[in-house]
Amino acid sequence: MSEGSDKVKPTNDYVFKLIFGDEKDKDILISFLNALFKEYNFLPYIEDIEIKNSETSKKYDIEKQGRLDIKAKIKDNTYIDIEMQTKDYSDIMDRSVYYCSKLISEHTVKGTSYKYPKVIAIWIIKDQLVQDNPHYYRSNPIEIDQHFTMPGVIDKEYIKTTNKVTIMYIYLSKFKEGLYNKDIDNWLKFIDNQDSYVMYDNSLKKASSKLSYLKKDKETISVLDSQEDKERDDEAKIANAIERSKEEGIKQGLKKGKEEGIKQGLKKGKEEGLKQGKEEGIKQGKEEGLREGERKGKEEGLREGEMNKAQEMAKNMLKKGFDMKIISEISGLTIEQIESLTKNKE
Repeated sequence: MSEGSDKVKPTNDYVFKLIFGDEKDKDILISFLNALFKEYNFLPYIEDIEIKNSETSKKYDIEKQGRLDIKAKIKDNTYIDIEMQTKDYSDIMDRSVYYCSKLISEHTVKGTSYKYPKVIAIWIIKDQLVQDNPHYYRSNPIEIDQHFTMPGVIDKEYIKTTNKVTIMYIYLSKFKEGLYNKDIDNWLKFIDNQDSYVMYDNSLKKASSKLSYLKKDKETISVLDSQEDKERDDEAKIANAIERSKEEGIKQGLKKGKEEGIKQGLKKGKEEGLKQGKEEGIKQGKEEGLREGERKGKEEGLREGEMNKAQEMAKNMLKKGFDMKIISEISGLTIEQIESLTKNKE
């Protein structure tokens, strides 16, 4: 078997739809659904089904790929939507509710007072669950939300809002043989690409034969190759976008950091400058004050010394009987200052 055939697995959404979504081989889907619903007894045995979107071109446009779900209708006006998901994305619960609401909207007849059909959504997830998934810590491979609930206004108990919506989550990574009836066990083994399933059911044999044919079909392998290339390109684009965003973030961060650094530096520099300037000013002012005081003190001392000398000279000249005008001319004292000396003397 060629290397390309290893890609042809029922867990690929394109391959899954080719096997289960073909109106000509709808007994395959009927058998799978009956095995699944038999485990929970919430639907009667399905005898016929109408697949609403059975067209799946071998020339599937990868660039416009969109959803590859299977929509079907059974006789009691119940609509079934089956999604094959390789990965468990963090928003898978919200997406399942959104797709259910779209299916209800599409098939609600106007003017019927909101009488909408029953809807069953089946989500098959291949890989390990993400921790954001509420079912992450539970061991059941199949989880069922049979109706939507909301907190009551008065008693705070949860109340049922509708019994027309059922969402089933099938986690293949949790599946273990013997947990369910042998029919669903075999179907889940087949879907999970396990070799241990037993082909006692004619529809399962037909599904296995279709898978074997698709593994050799060049057009199918070509589509899967294109899918793989598209996924690789998308991952590269995301990685490049992340890298560019990182570089732009670093660039903007450096610019903003520099601006903020300059701003803070100016503020801190101003504060430090004021502090240092104040200290330097006090020091310089003290030194200049000391020098000015020393100079003024010296000048004041010289003036007092000269005054004392002139007064002593005037006193001696008065004793010798000199005229006050002559004493004033020689000592430099005024007549009033000389007269005060005579008064002090008396």
